[in-house]
Amino acid sequence: MDELQHGQRQEDIRKAQARLVSAEASATNASESLKRAKEIFERKLSDQASLDSASTQQKTAAATEQAARQALEKLLNGTRVEELQQGFRQSSGGQGDQSGNPPTS
Repeated sequence: MDELQHGQRQEDIRKAQARLVSAEASATNASESLKRAKEIFERKLSDQASLDSASTQQKTAAATEQAARQALEKLLNGTRVEELQQGFRQSSGGQGDQSGNPPTS
């Protein structure tokens, strides 16, 4: 419940930031590798499988980067109202009003 009210730990945020930096670097590297693979393929110095592999690696790296970006954004945006309400309901044993707000004393 404390995490819901007070937000994410700074260590978790820094970890997510590091994952994003790593994912961005991998995506950049994969894009450059795909560019080189296309050039080599166009000069008929490699086969289709090599080009397909580079393309798959680039798509995978881009998806990993997007997932890392979304994970960081989720940490930075904090807890949604719905999550707080659910946490209050669970911690109070279902007590509180219908909106899920904590009971008032």
